[in-house]
Amino acid sequence: MQKPTGFSAGQGFLVACFAVVGLVGIMVTFIAPLPSARAMRRDATLDQVMLVAATPDAGPALERLRPMLDDSAVMVLPPGQPITLAALAPRVLAEREAMRARFEAEQASLGFRLRVLIGIVTLMAAGFGLAITRISR
Repeated sequence: MQKPTGFSAGQGFLVACFAVVGLVGIMVTFIAPLPSARAMRRDATLDQVMLVAATPDAGPALERLRPMLDDSAVMVLPPGQPITLAALAPRVLAEREAMRARFEAEQASLGFRLRVLIGIVTLMAAGFGLAITRISR
């Protein structure tokens, strides 16, 4: 009787299937924190807006912050509205709450989609691995 040497093709492929699932999991660890990181960056920008608004001649400095506000800019710095600290404070407060709600919803949606992705890839890899090991027999 000949002693087996190393992995068979089926066993090697089964290992590759599990490796794919592991790589998807690693990818998820990079993707999952994105909404949270974006929310923290936006929150810091809103803090900057409040600091800049307290300085004299804040208009040009606030306009430079507009691109960093992204979709919050319309709420915080609406065209034609006064840019004073008193006028800006309630808008920033309201946008901060709305921004957090948007990013929480995005985080929940992303988490669900990533769990579905991992489940699908796991099932596909397991099914494919089983099929290959049965064929090699």
